Amino acid sequence: MTSNIQKRKIEKKQKNNQKKRKEETDNEEFKEKFYRLNANILMKLDKIHERQKALETQLSRMDSEMDTRMKKYLKTIKDWILKIEENNTKDSFNTDFIEKIVKSVSKKLMEVSIYPTTE
Repeated sequence: MTSNIQKRKIEKKQKNNQKKRKEETDNEEFKEKFYRLNANILMKLDKIHERQKALETQLSRMDSEMDTRMKKYLKTIKDWILKIEENNTKDSFNTDFIEKIVKSVSKKLMEVSIYPTTE
């Protein structure tokens, strides 16, 4: 009878040990999966961060190009206005010339705002 009780105790201990080993294995597997997923998430975040930096750089470059072009066109407008003042006298006012300038400037400003290019 004592040997049966001892056998049961031994079997119970073995089962408990197997359970513990399985739990430890499951924990290790969970940790490995967790670390792998964490590493993947960090890599993706790094890619997103790099892309965001690239976009910010591109946007700032486009802004500075836009500012440069707008300044250039504003200077052109000022020059044309000076030409208008030179060409006009008190008696005559050349509306065709002004209309031509306004159309040209408007077209260029629209091109700049819609189709940003590097010049």
